[in-house]
Amino acid sequence: MLSAPGQVPLLAETTPSGNYLVEMKMQINLPTSGDGIDYAQGGVMIYGDDQSYLKLHVFANSNTRQVEFFKQISNSLAGQGNYGSIPLGPPGDSTWLRIAKRTLSGQEQYAAYSSQDGINWVRGGTWNASLGASTRIALFAQSRSGFLVDFDYIHVSTLP
Repeated sequence: MLSAPGQVPLLAETTPSGNYLVEMKMQINLPTSGDGIDYAQGGVMIYGDDQSYLKLHVFANSNTRQVEFFKQISNSLAGQGNYGSIPLGPPGDSTWLRIAKRTLSGQEQYAAYSSQDGINWVRGGTWNASLGASTRIALFAQSRSGFLVDFDYIHVSTLP
């Protein structure tokens, strides 16, 4: 177990070498609406270190519930910025999340997907990121007490 951004505990495993796909199914007991629980969240993270990571997560933002693909990259390419977020499809009672990592022309690219049923997927954006040799795949829950994240499964497979 690692302790990562903001001292969030992470359940982590080393990524496969080369291209890979991470898929998971999760539930979080956030009410469908309501203020006062901002940023309660859970999901999957591609973790380089405390300053360089990508996270695909379900979170509460004011009176909404969202799926977001977030980046914090300390070694970002010029003009891309260190932080960013891309919204995906809405979460469901259960939410499926995917991150596909491919290296094209020497550049690591991470594409995010979400689904409410595990069959029909919404593609979000793609981040270019160099996360380092010790990159890990991590599950996390953070920012508010009293909420539970249930990770039904996580599958990691290599891609051609």
